[in-house]
Amino acid sequence: MKHGDIVAKERILWLPKGDHTAEEYEDAAFVSETGTWPLRAAVADGATESVFARDWANRLVRGVAQSEGLNADSFPQQLRDWQNAFLQQHQQQQPREGERAWYAERKAEEGAFATLLGLTVHRDRSWQAFSVGDCCLFHLRDNDVIAAWPFDDAEAFDDRPALVPSLSERDAPSPKTHSGEWKLHDAFVLTTDALAAWLLDGGTPADLFSLPPDTFQEGVEAAREEGALRDDDTTALTLRIKRSR
Repeated sequence: MKHGDIVAKERILWLPKGDHTAEEYEDAAFVSETGTWPLRAAVADGATESVFARDWANRLVRGVAQSEGLNADSFPQQLRDWQNAFLQQHQQQQPREGERAWYAERKAEEGAFATLLGLTVHRDRSWQAFSVGDCCLFHLRDNDVIAAWPFDDAEAFDDRPALVPSLSERDAPSPKTHSGEWKLHDAFVLTTDALAAWLLDGGTPADLFSLPPDTFQEGVEAAREEGALRDDDTTALTLRIKRSR
């Protein structure tokens, strides 16, 4: 993303649960590619106990990145639009009667769920974030974390986060909101819950900007083996605001 001589450089690092394939990965991350301000980014964590969790997480992050003027007030209407699009997509992909096991049919009727964190970075050096659930945002300056939101303590995470539903008839939690100001060379890290808890328990978010993907994978797998990082889909979306060369 570029505006004049200021750019926001982004990257996404991710790894599925241990012994799971890339196709079984149920997190999602996405950054707007409009080439103009504001920059929009999002991460989501699909709830494994629901079907279509991966698809719903992807629908949400793309919805955030492609939505203009998204905030806490407009979120309910935007969510209804995403839910309708998601329903239409899966109605077109419905298997024939009897092709899906009865327990899968029941899960399909319950819909999909995901946590969601969205960030909007504006040209005027302000930023806003909203959250449903336990994804986490780190704001860095000079490689130090100056804010972690909506959690700043690894002990704050539990196994019952608020979730965004794919079915419009289910009640959707109101998003939490936060805002701040950025300076040149500031950075942001958006993560799903397992990685967020690890980083809040002594990790270094700034390392994510320079780690090659294979080194990230090795570090995550080693931390899982040690019991320091919960074995879950692990995702980081990083952004650094800098001058272009």
